[in-house]
Amino acid sequence: MSPEEVVRAELRASGRFDIDEMMSHFAEDAVGEFPNGRFVGRDEIHESVEGYLERTAWCEVMGAFEVRGEKITAWRDYFDMSGHQ
Repeated sequence: MSPEEVVRAELRASGRFDIDEMMSHFAEDAVGEFPNGRFVGRDEIHESVEGYLERTAWCEVMGAFEVRGEKITAWRDYFDMSGHQ
């Protein structure tokens, strides 16, 4: 897959709240930087994402991804945590 295809696959999984599929697109040593902190490794990213997906009814974010090969190595996500729609 191209880098764009990898990111689009992750975003589709995110839209379905399918955390296992989301994480399948990440490298083991990926880094996630979100408003609630910096997370290193797929396990830490999984735990962080799982926490906010449990409280999310819909998701519309702006993020930046870095891809090496067919895996996401960095994800910087920006979203409003105030609860306003």
